[in-house]
Amino acid sequence: MPGATFKVKAAQWRDAHMQLLNVPFNMVKEHMVNTSWIHMIDLLNSRHEARGKARLSFLKELLEDPDVCSDPEKLDIVKWSAASLYAGASDTVAVLETALVSPLNYS
Repeated sequence: MPGATFKVKAAQWRDAHMQLLNVPFNMVKEHMVNTSWIHMIDLLNSRHEARGKARLSFLKELLEDPDVCSDPEKLDIVKWSAASLYAGASDTVAVLETALVSPLNYS
């Protein structure tokens, strides 16, 4: 049937898109429940704060805010924002890796 190929691709793209949205978000939520992970992050934060370089988690901070968690619309905005940051960071890492490794290949 004409157009059926597009529908199959669209379903695959939708699944990939939803994974990008949900996997990192759910991973942070699961790690927040694990107290040893929170303790480790607090230790890292205290070390960096002592040096004047605080490392915070965008998503963790927002998920700890009761105002955000109680409003489904705000939670959805946070989820999409975190997915955008996650996707942007992966592209940045790939570009930096390519920029650093390419000269080594041609030296």
